[in-house]
Amino acid sequence: MPSRFEKRTVIGYLLMVIVAACDGSQGSSSKDLTRALAKQKIGELLKSPFEVTVALPPVVEIAHTAVKTWPQQQLEASLNRLVSDGLITLGEPKRAVAGMPVYTLRVALTEKGKQFLASKEVAGQAGDKQRVVVMCVMDFHEITGIQQNAQKTEADVHLTIKVSKVSGFAVLNPDSPCAVVLNGKGEGPEKNLLSQVMKMVLFDDGWRVVPR
Repeated sequence: MPSRFEKRTVIGYLLMVIVAACDGSQGSSSKDLTRALAKQKIGELLKSPFEVTVALPPVVEIAHTAVKTWPQQQLEASLNRLVSDGLITLGEPKRAVAGMPVYTLRVALTEKGKQFLASKEVAGQAGDKQRVVVMCVMDFHEITGIQQNAQKTEADVHLTIKVSKVSGFAVLNPDSPCAVVLNGKGEGPEKNLLSQVMKMVLFDDGWRVVPR
């Protein structure tokens, strides 16, 4: 049964969007990469704002042992927090394997938790329209700097991402940008910004955003 959640960094979420969009992107013929041009190209690819989601498993395994692994401790703490926040309920534990201290628990969304269900389009892409919940919304904020190489053929574009509408479900993926902001570790006055660096390369038809 699933008991761990996929880990992605902030740039990992952005790369998912970029890799999917790069094939059809059109460059700009200007050799000088300005902030306005970088913002235009990155904004076109990210199509922000976009939801960052996680699939809630119907069943989780809990080990009743004296010594628990860190992932197990993390999972149990996350589930307990979601229960405390009124977002999920947990069923009675049932022994998974006879003679083994491993139990399964059914996970159900409460009415409060259902308010964070992902849009049908996003949930459908994840393969489960009933249990995909939103951890937060990410939005391209602004370009903070551009560093081009001497030949002006490559550039590191420094930017900030705004994270909003953070839900309690962010605890399910502690490495996600949503959890970073949930735990008060974001940047800016409201602690809701994250700094990132994206790479752009000058092709024959202009500048394109490429995976780093």
